[in-house]
Amino acid sequence: MNKSKKIFIGLGLSAVTMPLFAFSLVSCESNLRIKLNSRLKKNKSLRGKVETKTGINNFPTFEKDIRDELANRLATTSDKTERKNIFNDIIKKVDESNQNLTLMKESID
Repeated sequence: MNKSKKIFIGLGLSAVTMPLFAFSLVSCESNLRIKLNSRLKKNKSLRGKVETKTGINNFPTFEKDIRDELANRLATTSDKTERKNIFNDIIKKVDESNQNLTLMKESID
């Protein structure tokens, strides 16, 4: 009787933890998506400030290009590690753009 209780409890715990594990994998990608959206929002704000200070409003549609690149690269893979690396590469590009825009904005001030 004691062994059967242990097996039953063990099966119950594994039944509960398996969906949580799958959720954590999806959650990692959604955290990266939130991080990317935050960086893109900052980029849009910086671009607006640089545009108003310089009077030049012919900056490319950076956000659309980034989202298109992300979608194209994610469409070719289903490996979670590779998808995470793709997100990190795209976030890195946006961060570099943000740094360049910040320097440009500061040099204008």
